[in-house]
Amino acid sequence: MTNLSDNEITQRYLTACATHIQWLIDEVRIENNQLLINGWAIVTEGEPNNARFLINGKAFDQVDYAMPSPDLKEIFWNIPAAQNARFVCKTAIDENTFSDGFACLEFLQNNNTQLARQTAWYWPNPNHNLPTPEEARIRRVIGAPDSTSYLIGGAAIFKRFEHYLEQKFSRPFSDFKSILDWGCGSGRVSRHFHVVPDSEIWGVDIDKDNISWCQTHLPHGKFSDIPLTPPTPLPDDYFDLIIGISVLTHLNEENQFAWLQELKRIAKKGATLMLSIQGLSQTGLYRPPPAILREVEEKGFLITGRNSDLDDVMADNTHYINVIQSRDYIHKQWGKYFTILDIVDAMAANQDVVVMRNDKTS
Repeated sequence: MTNLSDNEITQRYLTACATHIQWLIDEVRIENNQLLINGWAIVTEGEPNNARFLINGKAFDQVDYAMPSPDLKEIFWNIPAAQNARFVCKTAIDENTFSDGFACLEFLQNNNTQLARQTAWYWPNPNHNLPTPEEARIRRVIGAPDSTSYLIGGAAIFKRFEHYLEQKFSRPFSDFKSILDWGCGSGRVSRHFHVVPDSEIWGVDIDKDNISWCQTHLPHGKFSDIPLTPPTPLPDDYFDLIIGISVLTHLNEENQFAWLQELKRIAKKGATLMLSIQGLSQTGLYRPPPAILREVEEKGFLITGRNSDLDDVMADNTHYINVIQSRDYIHKQWGKYFTILDIVDAMAANQDVVVMRNDKTS
C-alpha cells in the first residue's frame, strides 16, 4: 500500500467496505405485526435488479430498491451501483419470525448465499423483555446514542460468531462452558447469551456504571468491573471462549501487550479467542486521509487520536485512544501470545475479527 497513490488507496478501502460490509440498516420498526427496515445496500456482484432482501431465508413481502442515493454516490464514487442503493422493506411477522430468538436479515446478490449469511444482520425478539440501556450508556459503547445500531449490531456479532464457530470448528456456543465478554460495556453482545443456557457467560469492563446496569438487568450473566490495567481478579486457566469487541482498538502498545498476557493467563489451554480490530472495510466508513493507511502499513501500529467516549466515567482521559494495527503487525506481535487461525473481514459489525487459539507456552 505504501507504493499506491492516494486515489488507489481510497478506492481500495471503499471497495473493501462495499464488498465485506455491503449494507447497513438505519431503521427497524415493528408495527401492526409488520416488520419494516430501511437503509442502504450496494451491489458488487451481478445486477441490482436481481438482488433480493430476505428474512429468515424468505423474500420480504414488499421491497423498494434501488432508490436514488446521491449521498452514497458521493462517498462510494468508484462503485456505480452506489448511486441507487437505498431500500425500504416490509413484511408480515408471526410466531415463527423469532423462532430461535432472532430474525435473520440478508441481502442476497448474485445468488451468493454464503456471502449473504456472512453479512447478515439480526433483530432480536422484542418479546424477550430484555431492557435496552439508556442513550448515555449506549453512546459509551458504540459512540452514538443509537438504540437500533446497538441492538442490531450486538445481535449480528452474536449470531455471526455463532455461525462462524459452527462452520469453522463444528462448535456451537453451547460447546463452550465458560465464555468471557471482555470489554462488555452495557452488554451489547453478552445480553444475547440468554439463549445459551448451558454456557456460563461472564462480562467485564472498566466502565463501572455500565457493569452495574448489566448486573441489574442481565441476570443470566456474571458481570464485574476491572481495573484499567491488569491484573484482574479473574481466575487462571478458566475461559474456553473469550470475545473482545473494540477493546484493542483503544489501547496503546504497552497496555495492549499487558492485556494479551492477561487474556492468556485466564484462558484455558486450547481456548478460542475472537478479538476485533479496525480493518480496511471499517476504514471505508471513516474515509481517513490515505497518508494514515501508509503510516499504518509502515509502522504496523498507529495511534490516530484520543477517544472521548468514556470521558464521563474515566478520570484519566489519556488512556482511551483510537488505534489501527496492520495484519502483518497482528501476526508478528499477537502471534507471540496465541496461534492466529484467521482474520475475518467485517465480522464484528464492521470490524475485522482476529481468531486465535491459546496453545503457545508463555
